[in-house]
Amino acid sequence: MRVLRLAFGPERAHVIGIGVVGGALMMSFGFEGPILAKGVAAATSGIDRPDLALGLIVVTVAYVWAGISTVRRVTENLLLAVMLGRRRLIDATLRSDLATVERAGPENVLAALTAAPDDIIATAPLLARGFRTGCYMIGTLVVLASLAWQLFAVMAGILVIIFSTLAINHRAVMGALSEAGELEAGMREDLRALVLGFKELRLNAARRRLFLTGLHTRANAMLAAVGYANRRQTIGFVLQASATLAASGMCIFVVPNVLPTVDPVTLITAAVLMSNISFGLVRDIPLLARGEAAIGDMERLNSALRPPGKAQPPSVIAPPAEALLLSLDGVCYQYPDEDDERGFAFGPVTIAFPPATITFILGGNSSGKTTLMKLLAGLYTPGLGDIHLGSDAVSPSELRESVSAIFADPYIFDRLYGWSDADPEMVNGLLADMGIAGRTRFVDGRFTSLDLSTGQRKRLAWVVAMIEARPILLLDQWAADQDPEFREHFYRVMLPALRAAGRTVIAVTNDDRYYDAADRLIHFDDGMVVG
Repeated sequence: MRVLRLAFGPERAHVIGIGVVGGALMMSFGFEGPILAKGVAAATSGIDRPDLALGLIVVTVAYVWAGISTVRRVTENLLLAVMLGRRRLIDATLRSDLATVERAGPENVLAALTAAPDDIIATAPLLARGFRTGCYMIGTLVVLASLAWQLFAVMAGILVIIFSTLAINHRAVMGALSEAGELEAGMREDLRALVLGFKELRLNAARRRLFLTGLHTRANAMLAAVGYANRRQTIGFVLQASATLAASGMCIFVVPNVLPTVDPVTLITAAVLMSNISFGLVRDIPLLARGEAAIGDMERLNSALRPPGKAQPPSVIAPPAEALLLSLDGVCYQYPDEDDERGFAFGPVTIAFPPATITFILGGNSSGKTTLMKLLAGLYTPGLGDIHLGSDAVSPSELRESVSAIFADPYIFDRLYGWSDADPEMVNGLLADMGIAGRTRFVDGRFTSLDLSTGQRKRLAWVVAMIEARPILLLDQWAADQDPEFREHFYRVMLPALRAAGRTVIAVTNDDRYYDAADRLIHFDDGMVVG
């Protein structure tokens, strides 16, 4: 199991320390049964055995020390493994491109970074208890083999059957939990739509009814998958517990008739072994399934987000000091197919954006405007063709260092990452120019509030773009959420000021009354330039 590899793997743990702890547990558990059995026999016969009392004290001390050490080591190892796994997933996410993250699903990435680590860490006490039970089993079997090899062979055979059944049942349980996890991801999307689309659902009874039907269908499917996994776990637990308890009874009632020479201490040791296993590993293994599924989710997502081929170390590329000619030469981009439907195809597009100019990108929905913005921002990698800055073809990473972009749904960080030395007076002056100084301020290296309307968030994103001061600015429907006065200010004052400063502006817009503010209009339709 992957969760065991994280907790006890040599790359995570001090192997010698785990070995010492395990040896102490095996010793304490292995000799516990014989010492107690002989102690009872001695007390019944009136014989004083201080050596047995001393042995029981040693065994108890070893058990307490090893038990505490086991919990501490397992917890520390799992925390370290989860921290490293989360760090690798964060690194893979930041190295990935936008298209890959979109295919993986932002909600899935977020769940793998937040919920999955919690599920893994929650298995620490179960693993510690399972490790103790495993050491108990091994230690007792060793003692049993030294006392009666025939009985040892019988017990070992029963254990092989029990754990083979566990392995077979575990695969079925994991398959059901994996299916339930996929359905749960869909449920999260539905619940997110329920909250964010509340107004739209309340406005339309038919939409609300169909939405609820789909939500209930997915919920019922998820409950069915989880119920199947629980049934398999329950059936496995009952069968395995029954088998081990039956084996305990066999040690007491059957073996004495078949092997009359076996010492009663040996029989009691075997019976205690089987009864403890029935409530030890058999109980804990099904409970580890959720942590195992969480590790699988993190590993699959980590593989999906990592680009093919050998990873290259990130490089810091200095942006050009001034705007250069930005051009596309036969650029094409193909979205992946979904549900047997052909994905949207962009291009081929050949077009140039001269420096210190304003270009408006026009077109209807699904015409390719946003795809163009993501290609120009270096967030998508062209399938065919090249993007040039000046006379040189540039990679997406080089392009990203030359542009600032404000998309239709900008996310604003509360800190100016990369500009920690920004002058607070300058930043607050820009906030005042944008008319949002009363809603947020830049104090102690961070914005005091991000509780802003969509239009105000875009104004704050504009402030960040001005601080970046890159030679090319991409805008996707920036003015769509602004009030009429500020929209007028944007087209008549802000854009001309950027052009006068030598910056290139490429803006997606449908404000036809302001088309005269641009040096050029480019119309897209079905992924192609049509005018």
